[in-house]
Amino acid sequence: MATSFQITLAPKYYLDNFQTLLGYVKHLYADLLNQEEHRWIERFAELTEDAQCLLIRLMTRKGEWFRSDKLHYSELQSIDHCIDELVDKQFISTNSTDFATLASTLLTKAEILDFYPDLPKTTRKPELLLRLADLAESPSVKLPFTAIQLLDNDKLSLFCLLFLVTNIKSLLSLSLMISEFIVLNAMKYHQIHAYLMNEKILIRQWHFTLYQSNTK
Repeated sequence: MATSFQITLAPKYYLDNFQTLLGYVKHLYADLLNQEEHRWIERFAELTEDAQCLLIRLMTRKGEWFRSDKLHYSELQSIDHCIDELVDKQFISTNSTDFATLASTLLTKAEILDFYPDLPKTTRKPELLLRLADLAESPSVKLPFTAIQLLDNDKLSLFCLLFLVTNIKSLLSLSLMISEFIVLNAMKYHQIHAYLMNEKILIRQWHFTLYQSNTK
């Protein structure tokens, strides 16, 4: 009978992963980062732990617009306090934007119709958005949530790309080394296994990179 194993992740496991990612990027590619990117990493380090966690959560979600009422993370003590800190440190913005953007990114069809009750209720949301674009004025918007815009939304993809390139190069080098050892030295299975165990850090790095890429 096969034995099943259950992996229990720490509540803030993703923070450790992201800090590992930043560590490799700073160590290996500091010369490739521009001044603004270096400053972003420094500003991130200055955040409180919970604010760092919320920022990572936002960065790994789809898009750049979010509703505060949809953010539920039990490991964070106060989402509102984190939002305030991220606004203050200019990682996110909660400034009002045009209604068309809010409608297309954050509002449901029912919520749009609440602001425009005269529009036909049978109209599909894409058609409603087209109608909104033709309207001369936007309604006075008072949302039941805070609209959050993630700033510098390109940072995670940049850091993951640099990390991925590093590990692809490492794995290719590892593969070539193993092939060469097998051909030239006729290595036995247990020798290959021992060599791979010595390179387990590289394998774990590759696994982490795949995980980060799949959560974008």
